[in-house]
Amino acid sequence: MAYDRDKIEEFWKNKEQFYGEKLLHRSIAQTLSRREPSYIGLLFLMEEHLYFEYTTGGRKSILDMLVNKFREEKKKEQRVISIPNREIINVGIISTRAAKSFIKKWGKTSKELKEYIGDRKSKLLDRIIFGTSLCIVTNDKYYVFQTPEDKQWVKVLKEHISSLT
Repeated sequence: MAYDRDKIEEFWKNKEQFYGEKLLHRSIAQTLSRREPSYIGLLFLMEEHLYFEYTTGGRKSILDMLVNKFREEKKKEQRVISIPNREIINVGIISTRAAKSFIKKWGKTSKELKEYIGDRKSKLLDRIIFGTSLCIVTNDKYYVFQTPEDKQWVKVLKEHISSLT
């Protein structure tokens, strides 16, 4: 599938104009959450905020389209999570298996995840087999994303957040 680099650049320029901030980093991401389904969307860092834009209503597989051909389509809704950069207190990477375990079994607060990231040194094999997850912690919430470039995200976020203080 070919893509038009000019259209992609125009898309991100429009985001900069819409949010009134300069784009610093971007990628696709998938959320991991206890309460909501997993969403795939765009994770992007601007000068003042980290944004995650996604669409609700679920993804459709070919089987879904065939089986549910005559069912009414779920209403899709565009949503945005906006995290002020100054509120981010910790960023780290843990294995996706460890992240899912944290979310599912005992992780309820951002303080717990901050400590979990600090205490957790995921084994290399665990990271290779299960992949990694990007963890972002604020004082009152935490966010866990799977991205194709978790290490780069940690580097960029830590550098940017340290430049704000």
